[in-house]
Amino acid sequence: MKKLFLTILLALSIFTLASCHYSSFHAVGLVQIQTKETLNISFFSFKGRLAKKIEKTSDDNDELTFDASLSGSGEVTVYYEIRGEMKELFSLKAGETKKDKISGIMKTTQVYIIIEAPEEVEEGSFSFSLK
Repeated sequence: MKKLFLTILLALSIFTLASCHYSSFHAVGLVQIQTKETLNISFFSFKGRLAKKIEKTSDDNDELTFDASLSGSGEVTVYYEIRGEMKELFSLKAGETKKDKISGIMKTTQVYIIIEAPEEVEEGSFSFSLK
């Protein structure tokens, strides 16, 4: 019985470590506004990794739209992950903005948005929506 418990615990640990959905960050002035199908994040300063899930609420939602800016300093990369497959969505350097959409990516009901900044970035604003 003890071996079975340890085997299950080990399997769960490996599965958890393999997940890309962890968040580990330091931020000042971080504001997150989220509904089931939208995510808005802004901050004064940010360093680390933030992962959030958004879900489509109807079969018509198959488009991921985004609007992002980094008006302060630094560089940030944003990824999206669907069914365990993580792809880069875009990168921003200080002073840049991005506004675009991706169609036909929703093979499932949820998508994870991952924002990564290995070094501190300042004055960022990000908006994501499933439409």
